[in-house]
Amino acid sequence: MLSDRPVEGMPRRTSRYARIRRRIHAWWEGIELPPEPAEPDPADQPLLLDTEAPPLEERDWPESAQERAKLWPIRRIEAAELIWGRDCILPGGAEYTMQLATPLGLTPALSLLDLAAGLGGGTRGLAESFGVWVTGLERDDDLATEGQDRSKRAKLDKKAPIRRFDPNDFELKKRSFDCMFARESFYAVADKQPFFATLQRGLKDRGQLLFADYLLGPQPPGDAFGKWAEAERQPSYPMQLDELTALLESLNFDCRIAQDDSEVYKTHVMAAWSRIAAELQGGSIPRHLLGRVVEEAERWARFVHVLNAGELRFYRFHAFYRERK
Repeated sequence: MLSDRPVEGMPRRTSRYARIRRRIHAWWEGIELPPEPAEPDPADQPLLLDTEAPPLEERDWPESAQERAKLWPIRRIEAAELIWGRDCILPGGAEYTMQLATPLGLTPALSLLDLAAGLGGGTRGLAESFGVWVTGLERDDDLATEGQDRSKRAKLDKKAPIRRFDPNDFELKKRSFDCMFARESFYAVADKQPFFATLQRGLKDRGQLLFADYLLGPQPPGDAFGKWAEAERQPSYPMQLDELTALLESLNFDCRIAQDDSEVYKTHVMAAWSRIAAELQGGSIPRHLLGRVVEEAERWARFVHVLNAGELRFYRFHAFYRERK
């Protein structure tokens, strides 16, 4: 998949791109490599004349300590979009989001709550594709701010607004939504009973809850799980399948679908990284994003390993709420 063949016309860049290709390849093969040296390699710097300056997108500016401390600093956002597609931070991009949401049967007459809006790519896509009115919620302040700015620029800030919320402390107007949707976010909620109870309160009778999330696998959490959780950079609390379905049933959710889509999901992950490997081969990834691309590569390599180990799975759920008479 990865090669160290020199890139024509870029003799001074090749060493760093080649090192990164080797590092990413090693991670996907399950090989741990020592960290990169802190000091930049002079051979990595482009060959410049006295009157030349590196193009803006090629500069390797250091991030501030404040930016590095964020879960989603601007460079990580840019790197995620490079990997998964414009306005997207998750595998499969907007196309997979549309596919996941299709069973909801969305129409302009329905209201939808998106509980993992991210940058709003899927939120706006659902509004534009189905005409549905969507309220997007996002737990990370930087993503929520950027997502709302993008909704405004797309003139969808009324039909697909995005705002920050705290999943551990929020309220919804009673029986206010026809449908609720989320991708890969509930696993990071510590206390799931009050969280799902809040969702139940905000969902209309016979309303639909459709979400995809990470669950504990058939194998007990071990080394692969620990490495994945460490790379997440936020606490993770995935549940067992039977625990989650029991919780939904206790809140009067009729769970029609609880399907293991791990292999489908892995296909989306691997397809994106195959493309990134080709772009690294061609030297087309901006230099100022290389470090962030490497971090994302390590994170998703650890995810694939824990999935293959059976310590974590990716499930898709579709449930209907029945109000108790």
